[in-house]
Amino acid sequence: MLAKVRQVMSWLNVNMIKLSTIGAFTCFFPYCLTITSYSYLEQKFTKGKNLPMEATTIKAMTWTTLQLVKTWDGNNYYALVGSDQNSDPYVGDTLITESLPILCIKKDNLPKPDFVVSHLTGGGAARATWSGGYIGLTSPVQGITLTSRDIANSICRETFGEGFRMAEFHDGEGPSAAWDFWGKLLNPNLTLTDRFWVAISDQAANPWSHLL
Repeated sequence: MLAKVRQVMSWLNVNMIKLSTIGAFTCFFPYCLTITSYSYLEQKFTKGKNLPMEATTIKAMTWTTLQLVKTWDGNNYYALVGSDQNSDPYVGDTLITESLPILCIKKDNLPKPDFVVSHLTGGGAARATWSGGYIGLTSPVQGITLTSRDIANSICRETFGEGFRMAEFHDGEGPSAAWDFWGKLLNPNLTLTDRFWVAISDQAANPWSHLL
């Protein structure tokens, strides 16, 4: 009997736990554990590692709209989206308990408008480059619900259709593109809100980074 209990506890220590409770008890047939304060428990435990920080302290990166351009006929809108003084691509700048839209993109090799002029920073990053894609925002999403890039991408597809995904820090043109990019807005009436979630592939500043 003792060996069985040790086996169950060892399993709990290294696996994803999804426990359904009945009253104050949670059962792993034929054993039951007492759970006093949760109706369910879903947490990944890894032996030798600390649990993630509380969600109230975890931050993720956000961008904003830096510039909007409307064509003379009023039928086409373009936006330069990117980092501002409040953005932090290294540790994040906005608590993941906040609800913000996701910036979505579909790269479609769109022709570059004449007004798009990129430049290099002193550090070698190409800024204000053309993404060649359509961009748009989802409805606000609480950051803590974005537990993976795949989930964020699926929200973009559900909102705008196939081919859309969550926009990323380096989605501009060329290997050195970073910090911002131009894109064509999906709808002339669509406006971009003050801040929105954007992914970054080489830093731990995503809403899901603390889970990795």
